[in-house]
Amino acid sequence: MTIDPTLSWLPASDTYIQQSNPSTNFNGSTGLLTGTTNGGGDRARSLLTFDASAVAGTHIMSATLHVFNLQSSVCSSTNANTLSVHQITSAWNPATVTWSSGAPSWSNTAAATSARAYQGTTACPGAYIDLNLTGVVASWASGAAGNWGVLLRAQSEVDNAGFRKLYSKDHAGARPAWT
Repeated sequence: MTIDPTLSWLPASDTYIQQSNPSTNFNGSTGLLTGTTNGGGDRARSLLTFDASAVAGTHIMSATLHVFNLQSSVCSSTNANTLSVHQITSAWNPATVTWSSGAPSWSNTAAATSARAYQGTTACPGAYIDLNLTGVVASWASGAAGNWGVLLRAQSEVDNAGFRKLYSKDHAGARPAWT
């Protein structure tokens, strides 16, 4: 017998860190940033945590992270600088983390990627980007890896085509979630 409920979770916390504001904590912001707008002179990365205790000990068949991209430097479904999701491998505090305070360590191997980007214009309205996190959530559920969340970053942090502004959990609508 297979029980296949569909569950959905908002992040327990989310924030971003930014090179040009190295001591600023952005927890509570309605947006999350990734990438650069000036050739790598200013980089941003987003961090999200999810309470996965409800799935502990279960077999995960599918897990997808949905993030709403409201602004990008390009509009593309195939050739934007890839958005990469990496599993975070150490503890961090969303209320205190900053670029200079030492972002948590993360896996160099991307758990999921997407080349989709939306500019948030009439011709290219904002939309959700879906990222397959089945392996990450399965490792949390099995206890094989600690659950410290995920880091979102531009694959190339010197290519302006990787800039994205996403809605955070603190936005009134279109918040990130995984199902």
